[in-house]
Amino acid sequence: MGKTATFTRENLRRQIEWVLPLSVPELARLQTDINKMVHEVITTQREAGRVRRVKKGLYRWVGGPLE
Repeated sequence: MGKTATFTRENLRRQIEWVLPLSVPELARLQTDINKMVHEVITTQREAGRVRRVKKGLYRWVGGPLE
C-alpha cells in the first residue's frame, strides 16, 4: 500500500510554473494568473470529489483522472 498524495497550494503553483516555458520576469508578471489557476484546479477537483481538504492549506488527492 502506498501513501496517498498530499499537496499544498504552493506545491501546485510550483508545478504549474515548472511546466510553463517562461523566464523569471515573465513568471513574476503572471503570478496573479497562476494563483487563479491554482484556485480553479483545487476548486474544480474538490467539486468532482478527486481532492479533499485535510486541514487549512493541505489537500489530499483521492484519485481519478483530472478534469
